[in-house]
Amino acid sequence: MSYTIKALPLFMEQVQELSSQTKKIVGEKLLLLMENPTRYKRLTHKGLVLYRTRFSEQSKEKRLIY
Repeated sequence: MSYTIKALPLFMEQVQELSSQTKKIVGEKLLLLMENPTRYKRLTHKGLVLYRTRFSEQSKEKRLIY
């Protein structure tokens, strides 16, 4: 079963600023999320259910929270 991902305008702006290699990594992670949204670490914050995936760009650790 494949899920639909709806990107917010803020996310689209942030992706535009990434390098092409990092965009490729984010794209691959989004494809994995479409197959299984609960694949990565679960976070809890003030009653919300969030998930986090990490990647690095130019030796800087970044997170994608959904």
